[in-house]
Amino acid sequence: MLDRWLCSLVRQPVDPQVSLAVQLVEHVAARPELLTAEALVRASGLSMRPLQKLFRSHVGASPKWVIRRFRLQEAALRLERGESRSIAELAAELGYSDHGHLTRDFKAATGRSPSEFARDVHR
Repeated sequence: MLDRWLCSLVRQPVDPQVSLAVQLVEHVAARPELLTAEALVRASGLSMRPLQKLFRSHVGASPKWVIRRFRLQEAALRLERGESRSIAELAAELGYSDHGHLTRDFKAATGRSPSEFARDVHR
């Protein structure tokens, strides 16, 4: 009985809004150069408000938050690989206004500054 119920779930049509939300998150993940919600608006063909509603309903976060998380993951990867000469350079490459902005976001997400993270990962 459980197996029939599970199979019936698989056969249900996928909500096109869910598919669109997944595609847009994948788009953000695949493009570290995508730095703002406005850039995602241009890529999606949606205006800002419908994009925000789509993300809130189907992702559970704003487009800005999703983009920021992927930028911070990109920062961590580059620090781990030793790909940036300085935090200021990394901040500029990831679209932050300055290294202080990146440092605040990074520390809020990881509990460590980018410099501490790089030092710890290379021990």
